[in-house]
Amino acid sequence: QRSTGEMVSRFEKRGENLYEALKSRGVLALLYFNYWTRVNYDMLIPFRSRSPQGCRALQNAIEHQLSLKSLPNNLAPSSVLESMVGAYASWSVWAGKPGVDYRIYQDESGHLILIPKGRPHLTMKPRRTHWRRRFSKRGEPRS
Repeated sequence: QRSTGEMVSRFEKRGENLYEALKSRGVLALLYFNYWTRVNYDMLIPFRSRSPQGCRALQNAIEHQLSLKSLPNNLAPSSVLESMVGAYASWSVWAGKPGVDYRIYQDESGHLILIPKGRPHLTMKPRRTHWRRRFSKRGEPRS
């Protein structure tokens, strides 16, 4: 709350509009806070996050803490690196277990907030659809 009594919004209006549009179409939309996520993934860096040293340190932390090995050698911008942390956090919802790998809270305005509890201890591969069981080689349903 500002000294004038006006409430300060935590979210940008464009992001809030997107969140509401996704929610109205039935999509599970989750918010996350990059700083909390980096704390929970043990990826705190001693540099300013937007500086070249901070970007390099965050890129190294992503490689080592999250075991993402196919990152480019050149320096990625901080917005790209922060998006990678967010994508990894959303992957934890898909591959992890609620209460163990992540929690979802609802704030006072009804937004769902994802809080990762740590790096998922999984070596999961993408889910396979069992189309081979349901269809023949010619694409005809099996009986």
